[in-house]
Amino acid sequence: MKKLCMLFLSLALLSCSKSSLPGNQPPEENPPGATVDLAEKIVAHRGAWKEFGYPDNSLIAFEKALSMDILASECDIQITKDGKVLIYHDEQINGKYVKDLTYQQIQETYNLSNQEDVPLLSTFLTSLSASSTKTHLWMDVKSLSDAAGGNEQSIRAGKEASKLIKAAGLMSKVRFLVGRKAVLDPVIAEVDGKWEVAYMNTAYTANQFSNAGYTWANFSYAHIYKSGTGDQPLFDSYTDKNIKLSVHTVDDVAIALWFLKQPKLYGLTTNNPLIMKNLKL
Repeated sequence: MKKLCMLFLSLALLSCSKSSLPGNQPPEENPPGATVDLAEKIVAHRGAWKEFGYPDNSLIAFEKALSMDILASECDIQITKDGKVLIYHDEQINGKYVKDLTYQQIQETYNLSNQEDVPLLSTFLTSLSASSTKTHLWMDVKSLSDAAGGNEQSIRAGKEASKLIKAAGLMSKVRFLVGRKAVLDPVIAEVDGKWEVAYMNTAYTANQFSNAGYTWANFSYAHIYKSGTGDQPLFDSYTDKNIKLSVHTVDDVAIALWFLKQPKLYGLTTNNPLIMKNLKL
């Protein structure tokens, strides 16, 4: 009996020693080189257009981004002479400023390359409301030249967009991006805490963000990624103060990987959302 007990003990010790060997450890949850779902950090710049041959800022590009279940689809908003919030990037259409055109005039004289009308924000909101996606809509309240209406026109666009969003009940599904402080503060007041507003001024330090009560920095990636590498202390200076940090517009894979490996990165805007969401970390 004593010999039998000793045999069982030896076998138990041998089993324990084998399980402690490196080759017998359980696999890592995300081992190096494994594909990780990065969708929750990816933002499609002007919709998912480039990879699929759609016009940027088009309804079809927006709906494609929604189907990808990524963090967000970004777009640009402006306001027409008759108060329609337009999804459009440039200040002019057919040589005339957006501020001087009614939406009907735009429809009569201009189409996107796929023959869509220049979309209205209300059309995007209808599509967003009908979708079961988790994807948000990020709206860049365009900074405009004086000839295009300047800050006053931008504020007008931001305020009217806010009314449309509230009326549609989509406060939890939208975000604003603003580049100028003169526009930012009136827009924040109009939003009234119903959704987040990002400030895009790279000249603002983390302390200035914190002191002003701004909680989200949306920067050009080049502000953080310089001379072939990311500036970790600069990145951390914002996130250490609980300021959300997102970057735009990153199409280079090596640069994207540096940012996507940052656990505290809020979002990365890119023209290649499909490529970026399928990267391997």
